[in-house]
Amino acid sequence: MAILLPVPDDENMNRALEIFESVLKETGDGIHTLTINTAGLGGTATRQFNFAQQEKIGFIADVEMGELFCELLGVVVKGENPSGLVRRTWGITDHVCGWKFEEGKPVPLAKGEIFEAYCYNPETGELGGPATGVEFSEAPAIG
Repeated sequence: MAILLPVPDDENMNRALEIFESVLKETGDGIHTLTINTAGLGGTATRQFNFAQQEKIGFIADVEMGELFCELLGVVVKGENPSGLVRRTWGITDHVCGWKFEEGKPVPLAKGEIFEAYCYNPETGELGGPATGVEFSEAPAIG
């Protein structure tokens, strides 16, 4: 079944790219995954963007994956649907933070809010524990 989403305009897409660049600047060295989701008519649309960056080496990512991610971010920035963004940095301890979008603007989630959003089981409606080695933190301001 298809998920119907609003179509972003050029202004939404430009704003999405600004937010995307802001997230990348705030992320720092490491291996990372950005996950964005938004509710649409008929379900939830989700995209991931995996990348690595290191000051000495630079930025490594799949361009096509980045384009698909930014297309959905443009829908989110339009501000018509409940949406969220999570950043996970992989390591011995994984670090997770996130943002909700209010009227298309990213709002940092506090440590407890991202824990609840990330560990919520939509099938049972209950909170579950985090996986071993996952640390939740407050998200920085972006965009």
